[in-house]
Amino acid sequence: MKEIVHLQSFLAVARTGSLTLAAEELHVTPSAVSHRLRQLEQRLGAKLLRRTPHGMALTGEGQRFKDRISDPIEAIEMALRPETGQEGPLTVSVMPWFASSWLMPRLKRFQLRCPEARIRIETSSQLSDLAHGHVTAALRFGRGDWPDIEVEPLFDEWVIPVASPDVVAQMGLNAQDPARWPRLPDPDDLWSSWFGDEVMGEAMRSSIELHDTSSLTEAAVNGMGVVLGRYTHVAPWLERGDLVTLASQWIRMPKRHYLVRSRHRPMHSCFPHFRRWLHDEVQRDRASTSK
Repeated sequence: MKEIVHLQSFLAVARTGSLTLAAEELHVTPSAVSHRLRQLEQRLGAKLLRRTPHGMALTGEGQRFKDRISDPIEAIEMALRPETGQEGPLTVSVMPWFASSWLMPRLKRFQLRCPEARIRIETSSQLSDLAHGHVTAALRFGRGDWPDIEVEPLFDEWVIPVASPDVVAQMGLNAQDPARWPRLPDPDDLWSSWFGDEVMGEAMRSSIELHDTSSLTEAAVNGMGVVLGRYTHVAPWLERGDLVTLASQWIRMPKRHYLVRSRHRPMHSCFPHFRRWLHDEVQRDRASTSK
């Protein structure tokens, strides 16, 4: 059984790219995960993971080993779970902005990967009752401290100042002076963190108040000012050129993205497939961006 624990620790680090996130997922300490990895590498006589400026990354041997063991370990985990009877679809609750900007553009890959899986996506700004409702799991954004919930970290969120190309053109040289940006208010009050000790230019604050991510991004796209955009949300607009970044400085938000499910309900048979696919998508993103 110890070997299974070592393999699970390796797969957790491979999914999350982090000893800390893997430890949170496994409910152990980072040092325990590191110790398990060393034992596994010693037994195999191969280096499976390497440290990078952005976290832990698989070596070539590590990638081949991961591809070889993922399906068998998942099958063992499924076999050890009790039968749940006739199942409906895997119902996942998602915030609307996260569904439109991150999940939906990728969901076709899940269909191609697991064509037999039945999945229902429900968008809602409210937290679903995972213990008693019909929702099986959820993708949440927060601090990960929800009670009676099995919490699995996915990835951090970053914010960057963005605006429409028209606004940047109208500002001219002022676009190089953050204190003169027509800033839209940030509901998490991160402008002060982004500016640090610099003068924030109170007079340049926008008179428009918006308090949700989607509305703020739409306001920026429509030329109403500069917004501190969550990268996960603004990335599609940046790729299309509807928004541009005004600075290279990124701020890590105190909240993260999580996959969660109730501790008190049997695990849906499709959940491990969906979880593994999510982590592979996160790894795909890490490979394509330096953040």
